Amino acid sequence: PVFRTGAELVRVDVAVLDSKGVPVPSLTAGDFELQEDGVPQEIQTFQFVENHGQVSSNDDVSLTIRSRSHAAAEAAKDNVRLFLIFWDEYHIGQLMSANRARAYLMQFVRTAFGPTDIVGFMDPLTPIDAISFTRDRLELAEHVRRLVGRSGVYLPTRSAVEDAHLQQGDVERLRSEVTMSAVKSAAVHLGGMRDGRKSIILISEGLRGIQRDATSLMTDLTRAANDNNTAIYAIDPRGFGQSRFPSLWESIAAETGGDYFRSNDLEQSFRKVVVQSSGFYLLGYSPNDRRLDGRFHKIKVRVKPSGLEVRARAGYWAPSAAEIDRARTKAVEAELPPDVI
Repeated sequence: PVFRTGAELVRVDVAVLDSKGVPVPSLTAGDFELQEDGVPQEIQTFQFVENHGQVSSNDDVSLTIRSRSHAAAEAAKDNVRLFLIFWDEYHIGQLMSANRARAYLMQFVRTAFGPTDIVGFMDPLTPIDAISFTRDRLELAEHVRRLVGRSGVYLPTRSAVEDAHLQQGDVERLRSEVTMSAVKSAAVHLGGMRDGRKSIILISEGLRGIQRDATSLMTDLTRAANDNNTAIYAIDPRGFGQSRFPSLWESIAAETGGDYFRSNDLEQSFRKVVVQSSGFYLLGYSPNDRRLDGRFHKIKVRVKPSGLEVRARAGYWAPSAAEIDRARTKAVEAELPPDVI
């Protein structure tokens, strides 16, 4: 996870962007100011991580993904970027929004990723074990071609889950809850594939019907994303042209160190996600007041040079003493797998 909340060190990745949204690689540790819960912290480890998805001359890598286990093994490598495109069909209009987003997304998957980048697709009803990761751009394009928008469309249903939605009523609230739960599961799944930074590219017009539960749902999703070092980049496919209410995705993107795009230039919005993922700083510090209190601790990162934009996680949840004890007990009782012969 992005926050290594062990006995001594907390680690957080920080994207620093110039006025064009391009990562700035030339800063030093002295250019950063870091606070936890308003208390200045000393930066003890510092590194700029750069990755453009290109094959190094020293790499002996098979670019073709042959299986799920091969995808997991490749994704775990430090020089590989991992992306998941989440198509929120419950909150994408059937005609204009879907057609517009699909056209830009088709061009994006064909040209934006590097040879070593690994990309998967998911929608609200995709089981985690059904996500397929690939480096094949033609395979990605074919997946995009089949995408549809189903905002306000309830029949025909896709599954028994949707049949139950119609019977229970309040379909829009249930759909929003399913989307939030699916994105949370995606973040946890990506966290299990690698420790390094991951990105969810979420296409959605915004959630509806969950005003009463919005805070708790957002907190739950944000915590899962931050614990698993997954930045969420949300893109509204409608662009400008009519009044918009504030989107819950905008807050979630900011809290997870991602970004929120609402623009008539969807091509630029999509490409910014990949550009911002090409370079970030990894900072480590030992909190002045290490507390195993199970509470949220807010992190604030600034840079001294002016005119730069900083994107980082909003904080982390510290484990409680009881959680540490349970984890130790579980580790002691765990059985080692049998030797592979």
